[in-house]
Amino acid sequence: MQAIGQLAGGVAHDFNNLLTVISGYCEMLLMDHNDPDDPTRAGLEAIRDAGERASLLTRQLLLFSRKAVSTPCVLDPNAVVKKALEMIGRLIREHVTVTTALAPSVYRIRADGRQIEQVIMNLALNARDAMSCGGGRLTIETRNAAFDAAHCQAHPKYKVGHFVQLVVSDTGCGIPPHVRARLFEPFFTTKGPGKGTGLGLATVYGIVQEIDGFITMSSEVDAGTTFNVLLPALAEDVPLPAGGRAERSRLAGRETVLLVEDEDAVRHIAKVTLEMYGYAVVEASNGADAIRLVQHRTAAIDVLLTEVVMPGMSGRQLADAVCVLYPDCRVVFMSGYNGDAVVHHGLDHVTHAFLQKPFTPLVLARKLREVLDRNA
Repeated sequence: MQAIGQLAGGVAHDFNNLLTVISGYCEMLLMDHNDPDDPTRAGLEAIRDAGERASLLTRQLLLFSRKAVSTPCVLDPNAVVKKALEMIGRLIREHVTVTTALAPSVYRIRADGRQIEQVIMNLALNARDAMSCGGGRLTIETRNAAFDAAHCQAHPKYKVGHFVQLVVSDTGCGIPPHVRARLFEPFFTTKGPGKGTGLGLATVYGIVQEIDGFITMSSEVDAGTTFNVLLPALAEDVPLPAGGRAERSRLAGRETVLLVEDEDAVRHIAKVTLEMYGYAVVEASNGADAIRLVQHRTAAIDVLLTEVVMPGMSGRQLADAVCVLYPDCRVVFMSGYNGDAVVHHGLDHVTHAFLQKPFTPLVLARKLREVLDRNA
């Protein structure tokens, strides 16, 4: 597992850099082709979807081998389900009917939205495979749930508190008893060569455990399977982040960004994005060049956006040096590496502003505005 984690981290770094470039330019092109009837848009959406699937695969490997960096925020579970359904609809064939039953007043949760989407995707794809021969029905539900001490004493797998219950059920072949005990083991799969990695349910388990949730499962051979994912609920009055076009109009800025990234293509798409949102950009390919640039500047640097892992000076060392010259400078770290590699290079991702690659232009603009507006 340690060797796999090291391999995954190295592959993920390069792979996520490539995906940042692909996803970034694709999103920009989609902004220019916003007419649903535009024939070019379908191809761009296919590229976007393929990039999303690729990033899911990378995170799937990282999540169970070594803890990945997560960026939790307040989420509407129904909105996450609807977003996941867009991709599920493209991956599940016509012989499977997909239905939903989403509670209208479901609690909000705090989690990484991409990880919850991955939970839904992995469970849905497992359900699809269980109905590969005769077809069937896949149902995704959300509802509120609460468990007291008496209930948890009678059902040891449960936890006391309020939860959002995410239910994914199918009418497939079911899971035999001897398989159920090993269901969440990494690399355990009943699928043939080339049809499964054995990472799907292990990833689901890791994500849910990380946010202090839990999973229950019921299944009967030839009668289908139901997974119940219980996610800790937040208070009902916690506000959701803004979104859509109204949000984009609020993301523009006039501050000066010091952008430091050793991968040329990633640096270029980040620079184009920042300038598109109105920022002034000073760019460098490594820490030493960045220090030389800022030492000869008279104008302020408002925020440093830097890769964590670079040849020579690390992002953390660069941030320390820049903040000596500009004490009011904010810092946003980014990386395609997993959590352990980032922490090894001096960054505690719990307390520092962090942007996980791959990211889209909108995600970059959102993170930058969030950091600049914090305690402004």
